[in-house]
Amino acid sequence: MSIRVMTHVWDCGQYNGSKLLLLLALADFAHDDGGNVYPSVDTLAQKTRCDRRTVQRNLRQLEGEGTITLVRPATRHGPAEYQLGAAFCRPSEGQGRHPVPLGAASDPNQGRRDAAQTVSKESPKESINARERAHERERVVREEFENWYQHYPKKVSRGAAEGPFGKARVDGGVSLEILIEATKHYAAEMAGKESQFIRYPATWLNGKCWLDEPGPLSQTGLTWWQKREIDESARGERYGEEVDLGNNGRQ
Repeated sequence: MSIRVMTHVWDCGQYNGSKLLLLLALADFAHDDGGNVYPSVDTLAQKTRCDRRTVQRNLRQLEGEGTITLVRPATRHGPAEYQLGAAFCRPSEGQGRHPVPLGAASDPNQGRRDAAQTVSKESPKESINARERAHERERVVREEFENWYQHYPKKVSRGAAEGPFGKARVDGGVSLEILIEATKHYAAEMAGKESQFIRYPATWLNGKCWLDEPGPLSQTGLTWWQKREIDESARGERYGEEVDLGNNGRQ
């Protein structure tokens, strides 16, 4: 979060309503140079109390006016990345900390050209670094997906699950350990059951099923002593007894 960028957004009198809220939300993620801004549309909608369509429409309009610049479009592995215009990132000459009004230029496209020139001339290294960080994030998420997918009990519609997995990791902030642990328990619940009763990977992720209460483990395919341990554990929990689930005499 950059307090300086947010201050410049407040000082600019050009915007109000949903556009002002959207700029403040973007500034809440920005560095002092106005870059490294990549919240998802859902996150922006939540912060601005607007629906997704309003956020998407305002993003397109702000980009067309040159107020923000698209650095990297959205992919199925991550949201788009934006750069806020120079007017919000540094004080203009002779005006102290107040930005130059973006609507003052006679040419309606001048603001967009100025913002693009600022990104290309003043911060090429920052733009390159931002792209490299985005590629690295995508690579890490792909590797984490491979790790998670091998534990899921139903290997179908893999491509449909990649997007929801990236959303859970990047936007939702769910740790890989939590996803894998919940998936292992779900696989144990579904052990021995017909495939039609097992959720698709994308359905499981979209439903945030890692938050569900754990269900009883399936006893299909277990040895007789594994079944007995599960039954004894259930009886002990029911009557408040402490059950020793050691080797039960097995060598």
